[in-house]
Amino acid sequence: MPLACLSYMKRPVANLGLYARLCPVLVFVIALIVWGCGGGGGGSSAGSSIAVQIVPISVNLVPGGTKTFVASVSGTVDQAVTWTCAGGTIDQGGNYTAPNQSTNCTVTATSVAFPNAKATAQVTVVPATGIQITVAPTTASTTSGGQVQFVATVTGTTNTAVTWSASHGTIDSTGLYTAPTASGTYVVTATCVADNTKKATASVSVTAGSVQILPGSPSLGTNESLQFTATVFGSQNQAVTWSATGGTITTGGLYTAGTTPGSYHITATSVASPLSTATIIVTVNPVTLTVTPNPTTVVTGQKQQFMVRVTGANNKTVTWTTTAGTITSAGLLTAPTSATTLTVTATSVADQAVTATSAVTVVPPSEFFYDFNNGVPGVWTPTTNESTPSGVKFLGRISGTNAAQLVLDNLTTHTSLSVTFDLYVIGGWQGTSSSNNMAVTIGGTSAFNLTFSNVLNMVQSYPDGNSNAPGTGATGTNTLGYTSDPPILYNDSTYHITCSLPHTASSVTIVFTGNLTGTLSAMSWGLKNVDVKAVP
Repeated sequence: MPLACLSYMKRPVANLGLYARLCPVLVFVIALIVWGCGGGGGGSSAGSSIAVQIVPISVNLVPGGTKTFVASVSGTVDQAVTWTCAGGTIDQGGNYTAPNQSTNCTVTATSVAFPNAKATAQVTVVPATGIQITVAPTTASTTSGGQVQFVATVTGTTNTAVTWSASHGTIDSTGLYTAPTASGTYVVTATCVADNTKKATASVSVTAGSVQILPGSPSLGTNESLQFTATVFGSQNQAVTWSATGGTITTGGLYTAGTTPGSYHITATSVASPLSTATIIVTVNPVTLTVTPNPTTVVTGQKQQFMVRVTGANNKTVTWTTTAGTITSAGLLTAPTSATTLTVTATSVADQAVTATSAVTVVPPSEFFYDFNNGVPGVWTPTTNESTPSGVKFLGRISGTNAAQLVLDNLTTHTSLSVTFDLYVIGGWQGTSSSNNMAVTIGGTSAFNLTFSNVLNMVQSYPDGNSNAPGTGATGTNTLGYTSDPPILYNDSTYHITCSLPHTASSVTIVFTGNLTGTLSAMSWGLKNVDVKAVP
């Protein structure tokens, strides 16, 4: 009850009727005053003024964009508010997300203690148009001489290239900023190449003192190790702590790349001044090996030099292994002495998970033998096959200046060819006086040319090029069963001849040529047991 009413009630009862008529009016007036102090949208409570403020009060967002609103409540110690919005969504931390279409929205903060106290902010949602460019990070800090990697993102055009500039310090075409030596806050700018009116900026805070990492911005292979060193300028304490965003790094700065190629950050932080740091970018490349020759064929017991090309790693060395034979640390294989297949493997020292191989076929050296017992093979010209009176089959007989030719292909790797054969000298060869000779060419080069004689007193140049008696050096005389009329010293003689020449080609033509003046029945020749070897 109002105090005035109580006071009046203490007066004499004679005045009671007047008091009774005045009290209801006073009660009504007091109620109006109390109601006016506590009611209204944004106003006050009884005895004090309560108000809510929102920051910002208006904002433009793209569809789906976000903004954090901040509310403060004056006139009360209770700062709690509830957030609501008309359009979009907002959580109770004031984090607002715009709807996905253009519209106008309202964000409201209402005092929890005094729900009649509230404030609103206007949100205009408009779509982004044209070319947009952003830079990340938007703010960064480093020490003098330090480096920061910036990345520009361009949308609205297929040409996403930018040019970089810096108010102080330098920045390269990749966005790698190198701070100047002077402290300060500087601006990095990315300008869209497609539209140079479109720019985005970032600020860099450079503090005194710096840390330098060497080597700067290196490249190495997966699993490869690299030693980094750090120098702390402006401090006697040179200790730093190391960290890496990929791979591992020891407290001494020995970095080992991981298995995934990419670009990673190496950071050195001054122990004496933790705000002084340096960061460089290390590029980790995939390691590849290529072994040559691959595949290849090697003659038994012979050597083959292998080479390897290493890409992606600074360390180009490899270790060599073979499944047969032996191989040196330089890749020189010695093939086994028997025919087989083997694998030569090169393993990267930088990344031992990376290998390359060569398939090797080991073959005996090419050797071709012809005894003509079953005829003359088609590699020969002519293919005439005859038997001596004693029953021995051979290639021949051949007379006059005619020749026998042998063509061979697919020879194994070699340095020379050796030709061994039995020459049948049949009939009246008269040696040097009549130039009755046998000549052999290997690949067009003369390998043998000497005269032979079966006639008494007619000398021959075989075997040493001097004047020698008939039959000198023969392995047999009058053994083939031939006869002569009139009789001569030897009706036939046999010589075992070997000749060789340097040769490396994979094919060869070998020609045997006689130089005889008599008829086939008077003088002729033949070949037996021809053996051709490709000498490694």
